[in-house]
Amino acid sequence: MFGTAKLTDDQLVRQVLTGHGDQYRVLVERYLSLAHALAYAHTGNHADAEDIAQEAFMKAFLSLNSLREAGVEQMDIATLIEWVCIPGA
Repeated sequence: MFGTAKLTDDQLVRQVLTGHGDQYRVLVERYLSLAHALAYAHTGNHADAEDIAQEAFMKAFLSLNSLREAGVEQMDIATLIEWVCIPGA
């Protein structure tokens, strides 16, 4: 879809939830550097940080519908990284 870089996180999530799963890529690209930096701050290891960032994005994708129902309007990658890095967080 064209112009996706200008869409808000909420608009992209709505598109993903209405069958345009490919739009999730835009969210990942938007937050990948931040996710990696946050994960690296927790681990001090680039390979582990990549794994953690990937897991956080996967968890976010799998829970988009429930996050949306709970009123979460934007990606909170910091919280997702915490969930992955710190069990029980």
